Amino acid sequence: MGLDRNKRYLREAKGSTSLELVLGDATSLPFKDQSFDFVLCNDVLEHVRDQAKLMQELLRTLARSGATYIQCANKYQIIEPHFLLPFLSWIPRPLADIYIRITGKGESYKGYFPKTRKSALALTGTYRTVDLTYERTLMKIKNLSIQSKFLGGIVSIARRIFPDEFIAKLSQYFSIISILVFRD
Repeated sequence: MGLDRNKRYLREAKGSTSLELVLGDATSLPFKDQSFDFVLCNDVLEHVRDQAKLMQELLRTLARSGATYIQCANKYQIIEPHFLLPFLSWIPRPLADIYIRITGKGESYKGYFPKTRKSALALTGTYRTVDLTYERTLMKIKNLSIQSKFLGGIVSIARRIFPDEFIAKLSQYFSIISILVFRD
C-alpha cells in the first residue's frame, strides 16, 4: 500500500505499481491501529514539519512485533539530496533560499526539514531501534553507489589509503539516516 497527500503524485504512481494507493497525510494516517506488520517510510520524514506526529502515526499503525524502516536526509549531508547543492541544509533557511535562487535550482528551501541523526533517533522514544546508517554507508562505499560524482571521487581516492570500514565510520555522520524501529 502506498500513501501520498498529493493527487498528482498518486496518479503518476498508478502506472508503475501494483500497490493500492491511498490519498492521505502521514501525520494522520487513514488506517486502523496495528494495521501493518511492516511500514516503509522512505525519504518522507524531512518533508514533514511535525515529525514527532509522523513517528507517532507510524508506530500506531504498526502491529505488535512489527517494524518500520525509516530513511531520511541528514541535516549534515555534504551534498543536500533534493537540490544537489553542497552544505545547503547546514545554513540558515533565509540564506538557503538565496543559495537555491542564485544557483537556479528553485525558489526556496520551504518544505524541507532535515534532521540530525541524533534528533531522528530521538523521535523513536523508548521503542527498540537499530541505527543502520553505518551499514548503509559502508554498502554505498563498497559498491561506489554515491549520487554525487564529487563525493564519489573523494571516496575513490580515500579507498586507496583507508579501509572501507574507516571511511564509513567517518562518513556515517554525513550520510542518509537509516533506522529500523520495532514495536515489541
